Amino acid sequence: AAGPGDRDLAPNPEPRTPNPEPRTLNPEPRSEDRQRKRRLAALEAEVAMLEQELGKLRSDLDKASAGQDVKKLTALGTQYAELERLLAEKYAQWEQLAA
Repeated sequence: AAGPGDRDLAPNPEPRTPNPEPRTLNPEPRSEDRQRKRRLAALEAEVAMLEQELGKLRSDLDKASAGQDVKKLTALGTQYAELERLLAEKYAQWEQLAA
């Protein structure tokens, strides 16, 4: 049976010491995070717009092809290639920011 003096033999938990370094709020990471999120949203909007433009160009290319309009096909093909290049650029930027 445990006697009254037995509780003195139990190990005492170490007292908690306060953190020696005071916590400082650093607004920079939050600001950077907000900036990154805004940039991601802007890139997503740009990507959506470019994808929509590519869809319209595809339709225009189909019509020009059906009408055998070589000049129009060439001009539309050039525009399409440029938009694809821009879209790939935006995807790369988005991937870099999202990582």
